[in-house]
Amino acid sequence: MPTLELIKEVVPDVNKIGMVYNPAEANSAYLVEAATAEAEKMGLELVTATVSNSNEIGTAAESLVGQDVDAFMSINDNTVVSGFEAWVKVAIDNQIPLLGTSASMPGLGAVASYGVNPYQEGLDSGDYVVQVLNGELDLATAVIRSRMRFC
Repeated sequence: MPTLELIKEVVPDVNKIGMVYNPAEANSAYLVEAATAEAEKMGLELVTATVSNSNEIGTAAESLVGQDVDAFMSINDNTVVSGFEAWVKVAIDNQIPLLGTSASMPGLGAVASYGVNPYQEGLDSGDYVVQVLNGELDLATAVIRSRMRFC
């Protein structure tokens, strides 16, 4: 998982990473499971705090501070993104780097991120549509990929 590798670059002595997410979001549950497995392979411990609404994010992040995390990692969780400012405040107040998985997160206060840029994805999708309409691309055989970016 590129974001975990990025965290190791930014925080070389990292051992424990904290993550806040809403388990009711299927995408988040999947990403946490994948990140946990990858973190274990890298010799890292991933600890989580769950929320059910954006008002709980600050408290959840504070609970991770109490578990002595070395860094925070945010995934593209709709609940978390809607209350991201609370997590940023906890990160700043406790001098814990917060890294993300979306190109929009540094603009919201994350130190850095490695992930999909939704704006660029829209532009790329428009290019595919033009190619299909011009008969230059056959969707039945085309390989469509997202481009991950460091931000």
